[in-house]
Amino acid sequence: MKFKAVWLNAGTNYNDSKLVREAVFVDEQGYPSSEEFDAYDETCPHLVIYDGAKPVATARIFIIDGTKTAKLGRIAVLKEYRGCHLGAMLMAELIKKAKDMGAYDMY
Repeated sequence: MKFKAVWLNAGTNYNDSKLVREAVFVDEQGYPSSEEFDAYDETCPHLVIYDGAKPVATARIFIIDGTKTAKLGRIAVLKEYRGCHLGAMLMAELIKKAKDMGAYDMY
């Protein structure tokens, strides 16, 4: 399998990220859909990893207001892709992005 990581800029369509999050957090883990998506989704970049054209993993990142701290979140990998090291790929991309955004710390 060849995976491709793509950053979706803040304020752009993040439907591919939503698809993964709904599958993992809402369908699989039972988290309420009404609480999964929030105002940060519209203002932060989203990372999506694709297997061909299929979105299979995602995460988002933002700088906490008034700080140099990046918050990494909504990290999810579709169940059938776990074990493919996509979590490590997500984290490596998130760390690079945090540095590019001027973060000194992240959590």
